[in-house]
Amino acid sequence: MQTDAIAAAQGSPLRPTSRALVSLRLRNNPLGETGVREVGAALARAAPLILHSLGLASIGASDGSVAALVGVLAHGAANMPPAPGAIHIYRLDLSHNSLGAGAAAALSTLLRSPGAQLCELTLGNNALGDAGVAALAMGGSQSLKQCHLVD
Repeated sequence: MQTDAIAAAQGSPLRPTSRALVSLRLRNNPLGETGVREVGAALARAAPLILHSLGLASIGASDGSVAALVGVLAHGAANMPPAPGAIHIYRLDLSHNSLGAGAAAALSTLLRSPGAQLCELTLGNNALGDAGVAALAMGGSQSLKQCHLVD
């Protein structure tokens, strides 16, 4: 650890600048609004972070909790290469929750974030409605390759 402290003090390029997490799957856990916000806070504390897959299906997420989570993720997407506070995510599964147009609008913000890397978004079995689908379409992400709206 002393070597890490010296490298950090000297600004060494050998010092790790970000962490990677392959998958965080919390599916079918009754996290609810508070739990989703805590997941966002935990990810923010772990930043800089590269997260390949975040599975939040069937957890009781709401529009408000997803908006809070997206705020954390969108902040990180604007920092490339990963800077302090940056979180880069490639796959996000929010299927089987109670999400509506508000969550879709928040996700659209994430998709429009400079440097956004989200490639796959799964939103099946939610109540997005026409307004939610339109908000996602307005996201205009070049990184998004798959968006699953049905299961």
